[in-house]
Amino acid sequence: MGKTGTKFEAHSSLARFPSSSRNWTNAEIIEGIIGRSAVAGQALFEKYNPHISARVRRLMGPDAEWEDLVQQIFLALITAIADVREPKLLDRWVDRITVNAVRKEFRRRRRRWYLSYVPELPETIDLPERDGTLLFHRTASVLSTMHPDERIAFVLRFVVEEEIAPIAEMCGWSISTTKRRINKARDNFIKRAQRDPMLHSIMEGVSNE
Repeated sequence: MGKTGTKFEAHSSLARFPSSSRNWTNAEIIEGIIGRSAVAGQALFEKYNPHISARVRRLMGPDAEWEDLVQQIFLALITAIADVREPKLLDRWVDRITVNAVRKEFRRRRRRWYLSYVPELPETIDLPERDGTLLFHRTASVLSTMHPDERIAFVLRFVVEEEIAPIAEMCGWSISTTKRRINKARDNFIKRAQRDPMLHSIMEGVSNE
């Protein structure tokens, strides 16, 4: 595979790559996309779409626009994939692009009540909780009041259950900054959620961190 410095370059011919989008290696995906292979783009999508969609869904909560953001993330990945210095770093690079895209979207919405399409839930309800949907909405409504960086730190640590070092890498923070934001996010979540009995089980798990 040709290189200039530490970045990948496309071969003059992509004929040696698999004609199917299945089972492409990270190196083949990177080089194929740089070489404008549509199949390589499809391989990238098939490999990462479930992971990116799940991560965006968890970070954004019950947001009607999450699928649009996923599409924007894939456009960003394809546009910037030449920046990946080693194929083995592709997974973490994808995570970092994803988290940064969500953070940017949160900041864009910062000046307005961006979860207004999530209905207000009464303090007392008679509807049964099914598949955690109601709890999911309750939690998301609390998280929506927090600073974007705190919200991302909270979801990655307590919902996705990532370790601190990967969170720091994905977000571009130092370990000390990551710990500080996680602790602040936890304290702020507990403060906001303590009036909602439905969130007590989550608060207990977070408090024991």
